[in-house]
Amino acid sequence: MEKKTSGIGSKSHLRETRLATIMGFLPLEHAFGEFCRKALCHESFQFLVDVSKFKSSVHAAHQGGNDSYEEFIVIVDEYIEDNSNFEVNIDSRTKKEILGFGDRSAYASLGTAKSRCLFYWQLCNCTTLRF
Repeated sequence: MEKKTSGIGSKSHLRETRLATIMGFLPLEHAFGEFCRKALCHESFQFLVDVSKFKSSVHAAHQGGNDSYEEFIVIVDEYIEDNSNFEVNIDSRTKKEILGFGDRSAYASLGTAKSRCLFYWQLCNCTTLRF
């Protein structure tokens, strides 16, 4: 039997579901944050927290006639840019893809659904594999 690489039942879907469960239940989120702090990877946890907030706020921002570009730039400046204060470890291809939306017009071209998932790959495939 061939293993699924995407979609429901795949390894990435399982990681996404587990992560959503952890981040969606405050006691688990706090325990995971403490684990990350002790494992000296607190920046990865804080990135997860900030990206979760970003995902939640994108839809509301677009509904209100605003965009979430400024929030996107804060996350990029804090976690993605080379030598940023809390730079997370991601592969160069993913970093280049994310940085490619640093221009407001490029970011606006994503639309609501794609901008909500902009950090999705990082969340489900890079960061969670460290734990």
